[in-house]
Amino acid sequence: MISIIFYFKAGKKRGLGNLYRCRSLAIELSKNKNIKIIISTKQKKLFNIGFKSFNFKWLPVSKIFKTKNNDIIVVDISNCPMKLQNKLKNNCKFLVGIDDWGKGPFVYDFFLRPNPIQLPPPKMIEQKGKIYQGKNYILLNPKFAKIKVKKFNKEIKKIFICFGGSDPRGYTFRVVKILLNLKISKKIKFIVVVGPSFSNNYKLKNLLTNNNNFKIYKNPKNIIKLYNLCDVAIISGGYLLYEACALGKPSIVLTQEKEQHNESKIFERQNAIIRVAHGMKTTNSFISKAIKKLLLRRNIRYKLYVNCQKCISRKGSELVSSKIIKHYKKIINSKIYS
Repeated sequence: MISIIFYFKAGKKRGLGNLYRCRSLAIELSKNKNIKIIISTKQKKLFNIGFKSFNFKWLPVSKIFKTKNNDIIVVDISNCPMKLQNKLKNNCKFLVGIDDWGKGPFVYDFFLRPNPIQLPPPKMIEQKGKIYQGKNYILLNPKFAKIKVKKFNKEIKKIFICFGGSDPRGYTFRVVKILLNLKISKKIKFIVVVGPSFSNNYKLKNLLTNNNNFKIYKNPKNIIKLYNLCDVAIISGGYLLYEACALGKPSIVLTQEKEQHNESKIFERQNAIIRVAHGMKTTNSFISKAIKKLLLRRNIRYKLYVNCQKCISRKGSELVSSKIIKHYKKIINSKIYS
């Protein structure tokens, strides 16, 4: 039996992206025989949000350092402090690090940078450590690998709206107000998804009183199905953007943080998304113009539909899982026979 501990940081201010990508990798790794998945968080609430429905075990963070001989630890913390890296390294046989932007130094045996931005390789102290980065290693829910992308719909019937697990910039309320002011056809339905850490649910419901073409879903289990039912999307960056590309959804992207802002430029250059002018400092006027462009220009939507699918691989979780197990076994075998 191989035990794999996932240790990450997420929350209302930080967002839940790290949680969701760790969940995607954990699901894929659990498909292997004799794998035991353990999720370690400071608050059990985070475990309940993302992992409660799976046959995974929860472990308080403090107990990681009281246990020795763990097989694999996966840590998803940006610029993880060296002191913490060394403590984790001493408590496992194989240390996996996930970090989008960190330059190092790192002591990881396996380093993963799961985004399409071309950055210089990080500084690695572990000389035999493996480095994987780029669009082929994006950690999507394994379900995306099996979904057949729907044919392009010339007419818009449903619009998907979501800004992550917490929406720290309040885009959900802001975008819905803009859509109401635009007085879009009642024939178009809006699927509004809010995450478990979204704090303005009551305010949003009041805004949409008597607007039956809007339907709010809070942390739905069938979010992929809801996403796929729609023809276009208005979303934040990060994993919502990756998922939109995987499903072939023409999208407007409003970024929540600097990293998403920089990353969205890559997708814009590939004509894969509509990126709202002035990024995180954009105005309601610019958001309104972007929405009109998406809804009224069928030729632009089709171009986005074609190009966004070329931007990422839908099998990143499967690829990363196989490489982790392969390199772990190689290291273990080399120690046995040395």
